[in-house]
Amino acid sequence: TCGCCENGNCVEYTNNCPHPIPDPEVLLNKVGPCLYCDIPGTFGCTVPSAFPPMPDVTICLQNCTWEIVVNSITIDYFEGLCPDNCELTIDSMDDIHAGNYCDIIAAIHDRINQGPPPPNPLPPDEVDKPPFCFSECLSTHENVHVEQLLQEWNILWPQVLVEIRNNSVEFDCQSARQESQARAQFLHSVASTMLNFYGLFSDRWNIPGRGEIPAEIAEKTCLNGYLALIEQKASDNGWPWPCP
Repeated sequence: TCGCCENGNCVEYTNNCPHPIPDPEVLLNKVGPCLYCDIPGTFGCTVPSAFPPMPDVTICLQNCTWEIVVNSITIDYFEGLCPDNCELTIDSMDDIHAGNYCDIIAAIHDRINQGPPPPNPLPPDEVDKPPFCFSECLSTHENVHVEQLLQEWNILWPQVLVEIRNNSVEFDCQSARQESQARAQFLHSVASTMLNFYGLFSDRWNIPGRGEIPAEIAEKTCLNGYLALIEQKASDNGWPWPCP
C-alpha cells in the first residue's frame, strides 16, 4: 500500500488493478457517408477517419505505480454509396420489369466481365456513368472493405497495446496521488503513440488497389445472384427468355 498524510492521518491507497488484465475490444463506428462521391467513377467507398482515435482506458494503482488498462478503442470510418454516379440504381427486384430486364442483364454481364478499377481515377471526361448500379451488390462490396479495415487495424493493435502499457507513473503524494493526476501525466504519451501508429495504419490502408479483389469477388457473386432472380422473374411473368 501507499500512504499519504491527510489532515494529520495516514491514508492508504491500495492496489486496484484488475487481475488478469482483460482483453480490450476493438470497435468500428460509422460516422458518415462516402467522402469521395464527387470523383467520377466512384460508386461507393470505405475510409477511416483522418483523426487518430484515443483508447478508452482505466488508470489503476499497482504496487505504488499507476498503470494503464486499455478497455477499448473505437475506429471511426466513413462508408456509403454514390448513386448519383449511376444512371439508375436498382434497389430491389421491384425495380426490374419487362421494359428493362434485358438491358439490366446486359449491364450485369458487362460488370461481371470488368476487372478491378484502376488504382488512380480516370479524368472526368473519360468516365461514363454505368446505365445501372445495384445498391445491394455495391453495399456487399463496401462491407468487405469495412471488414478489411478491422483486419488491418488488428494487425497493428498488439503493438499499440504494448506501447501504451509500457507507460507508468510512480505514485506521489504531491503530484500523483489521484487517478486524475496520473491520467493527465499519461495523456501526452498515449496521444503520441496513437498518432504514430494511426499514421502507419492510414498509409497501409491507402495503398492503391488494396483489398479490391475480395471486394470485387463479393460484388460479382451478388450480381450472379441477381441474374438467377431475374431469370426466375421472367419465367414467372412470361417474359421472353433468353432476351431477344
